[in-house]
Amino acid sequence: MNQNIPTLNDGDHGESAKTLLQNERLSLLHKGIPAAIIGNAALALILVAIQAATFSINVLLVWLSAMILPLVWRALIFIQLNREPAWASPAKALIYFRASTIATALIWASAPAFLFPENNIAIQAVLSFVLAGICAGAVSSLSVDKVSALGFILPPLLSLTAAFLLEEGKDATTMALMTILFLGFVILSCVRSEHQFCENIRLRSVALQREQALCSSEARLRSLFDLSPFGIVLTDYGSGETLEVNDQLVALSGYSKEEFVGLDLREMTPADYASQEAAQRNCLGETGRYGPYEKELVRKDGSRFPVVVNGVMIEDLNGRKLTWSIVEDISERKRLDKMKNEFISTVSHELRTPLTAISGALGLLSTQLASNLPEPMQNMLRIARSNSQRLGQLINDLLDIEKITSGNMNFELKQQALRPLLEQAIESNKPYALEYGVQLFLSEESVDANVSIEPGRLQQILANLLSNAIKFSPKGGRVTLAVSRGNGNSIRINVSDLGPGIPESFRNRIFQKFSQADSSDTRAKGGTGLGLAITKELVEKRGGTVGFDSVEGRGTTFWVELPGPVAQ
Repeated sequence: MNQNIPTLNDGDHGESAKTLLQNERLSLLHKGIPAAIIGNAALALILVAIQAATFSINVLLVWLSAMILPLVWRALIFIQLNREPAWASPAKALIYFRASTIATALIWASAPAFLFPENNIAIQAVLSFVLAGICAGAVSSLSVDKVSALGFILPPLLSLTAAFLLEEGKDATTMALMTILFLGFVILSCVRSEHQFCENIRLRSVALQREQALCSSEARLRSLFDLSPFGIVLTDYGSGETLEVNDQLVALSGYSKEEFVGLDLREMTPADYASQEAAQRNCLGETGRYGPYEKELVRKDGSRFPVVVNGVMIEDLNGRKLTWSIVEDISERKRLDKMKNEFISTVSHELRTPLTAISGALGLLSTQLASNLPEPMQNMLRIARSNSQRLGQLINDLLDIEKITSGNMNFELKQQALRPLLEQAIESNKPYALEYGVQLFLSEESVDANVSIEPGRLQQILANLLSNAIKFSPKGGRVTLAVSRGNGNSIRINVSDLGPGIPESFRNRIFQKFSQADSSDTRAKGGTGLGLAITKELVEKRGGTVGFDSVEGRGTTFWVELPGPVAQ
């Protein structure tokens, strides 16, 4: 019988399992009807043929006719359910089936009453074997439904037991006991078979629920994979061969999907990213993930496009290592960044010339004519000159950032004695320190060293670090400049203050452009928010590193580590 198996959901798992059990039970019972009809009819005919010499033909025909009625009923149920599966609900169809089965059993139960000859142990044994055979067959075909199985087995075997008990003699008593033992066996077998059937259906229900949950999850992941605005690619970790790729990355690459599958993603990466690729592959092997990092990929037509790539390693069922990579096209971001940088550079260059003239004129007025002006005008002049200087510093910082990011800043490295450069930096920043009431010191314990550096850029780095330390030092405090040996042959320059320290919430943003711990319009400390960002770029362009150590309430030490050589 073709019954639709219901969908299993988390909320109705118990009810759905019950419906599944009912449907599966009815389906198996329905499939067994033809064999049951044929088996019952054949055994009934055999019994009648054997009993023909013992009983009246009229009695046998009446009994055989009675047997035909429930068999026809069962046949009609089978035909109707085949023709129209929705003819009755599963519950009603099961009731019809049980009723027809029990009706058949009652006809078999009447056999010992009508076809049980007295004092004829041979014919009695034949009847017993026929009833035992029909009941044994019922155990195999009806055990999925305990009601049907017991309803079919109990009437004929109990009737046979009663017939033997009514007979006198040891043989009859023995046969009665054997029938009772057989009855107990088939009942136990029937109960165990139904229990096993129910357990199998329960396990199937759970498996079906898990399968549907897995299919649902796979469908969601497939939708994410297919509709993602980012490129997604699955590659073999060992060979780099592409196993699966979504349409977004295919469209970006210019290849067809068939061409892309089988490619090594590393073949699409220009050779000048080889060192980065090796580092990211090592990271993937050690940690199971890599990126995000920027690189370029080469399209089919040979053009390049910038991307940000990151991914994770997984294993398939066979233990093969695979890599899921997410590829984000950042061409638009790069285009906007370029436009922004060009705009800033153009505006800064256009502002620098008139601002220099304004600042120069204000400086001339301040030095030569200020004494002849009223006090309010002198204050306004000082404010205007200070603001023009701050604006000039901002423009210079913007131009430096633009040069660094565009790769247009050149470094002319020279071997230099470091200590004179440090002393020069302290002298240059003393006036700024005096404004804040802060003292600058060069540590006596600083090592002497020679470094390969451009003096002007080192002065810019030191000026950014010293001015930052001065601004955040308390009045009367001190800022210390020191040099020590770093890792290997590198040297470390430390700038330490006794200020309030860096808040924990700000530390991950401290080297970002325009970042300041107090970013309000009325912040107490001045500055453009570019000094530390410029310092980081300058140091890293030189091949060094920059960082800081800070304890809130106890001060901060910014350090710059530059490659050697170091000389005593």
